[in-house]
Amino acid sequence: MKYIEQMKDTEIVWHNSNAKPIIKGNVNLIVYSQNEYGSASYLAGASLVLGTETHIASIYSKLMSVSAIGTIPDPIWHEWRLYERKVGNDTVLILRISNTFPIEPTLDENMNRNAWLYTYPTIRDVVLSLKEYGIQEMLFMTTDTLERYSSRTDVLSSGEYIEYEWNSSEMYKVMTDTQKVEMEEDIFLVPISWVFAQMFDAFTNGLSKILICQGADCPVDEVSADTMLSRVKEIYGLDYVEQEYIRIRDLLVSAQNLQGMIGEWE
Repeated sequence: MKYIEQMKDTEIVWHNSNAKPIIKGNVNLIVYSQNEYGSASYLAGASLVLGTETHIASIYSKLMSVSAIGTIPDPIWHEWRLYERKVGNDTVLILRISNTFPIEPTLDENMNRNAWLYTYPTIRDVVLSLKEYGIQEMLFMTTDTLERYSSRTDVLSSGEYIEYEWNSSEMYKVMTDTQKVEMEEDIFLVPISWVFAQMFDAFTNGLSKILICQGADCPVDEVSADTMLSRVKEIYGLDYVEQEYIRIRDLLVSAQNLQGMIGEWE
């Protein structure tokens, strides 16, 4: 059975129920995008949910950017997906964001003028739908990938991270020796991460946070993925599925190798 929740610009299909599920106890939310360069958040997030059979909702919107090409008998699932993990009596919801408005990788403010127009409505609908669960904390896992387009170098080094509470006037990076250093530089973020954090802060009473790791210039950034997973374990006591981590990592490496070979043939 399915329950379809129709929001203003978004449809949420709740699976295996004729109504929205009732979630008791403390609830937290982890969000990740599978489209970031380096795939760190994808590798970390997917290894938290794949193989757990905890997919509870699918999210659709006309504002998502979806390829016109479909495949059978193994279709590509374009929707955002919401998963549920239990840790004792507590619940961690994990949102996988797959399709977003495409942006040009640049810091030019004259570019990507429509990013807010296509990003805000779906995020607003999702946040308002989840609001009834009284989510205590939202953690968006991302990287400083846009730093590659700035003149600065090594704002974050390999294995370091920033855990920023939205609207806080202070920001600290945590170094590999766990020492905290106050950051004076701004961090450039892609729209999906900062818009989600801002909307969660605006529309709920929960704590809105962004976990930022280094956006390493490599196809598959295992160091940042491991840093994210380590922090998730510390905060929520949530383990990842090692077999899925290895499988996804190998698939990503194979895809990059194939892309490189095709480039050489061209």
